[in-house]
Amino acid sequence: MLYTRKGDGGTTKTFGSNERISKSSAKAEALGALDEINSFLGIVKVLSKQYGYTIEINNTAIAFDSIVHDVQETLFIIQAEVAGFPKGLAEEKITHIENIIDTAEK
Repeated sequence: MLYTRKGDGGTTKTFGSNERISKSSAKAEALGALDEINSFLGIVKVLSKQYGYTIEINNTAIAFDSIVHDVQETLFIIQAEVAGFPKGLAEEKITHIENIIDTAEK
């Protein structure tokens, strides 16, 4: 079923909660922003793979699409956490993303 004809009153539910939140709430805004970032990164990933871009991290050349994929996976975990799913990021994943950020800032 694509619609219920009941309307949602401008609210939505998040994972693990029967409570409805406003679609204009900070949580809904954050989830939407994370989703948009991930969509944009998907385009970046496809184009970087098409052109064969690489980046050097810790003296190792890595395919840029692989790096973008890692960032997307991390954003999915963050998005799940914001939505209420107890996921969490491993310390190694955080360190890896920090290395990517440090390299990008250079």
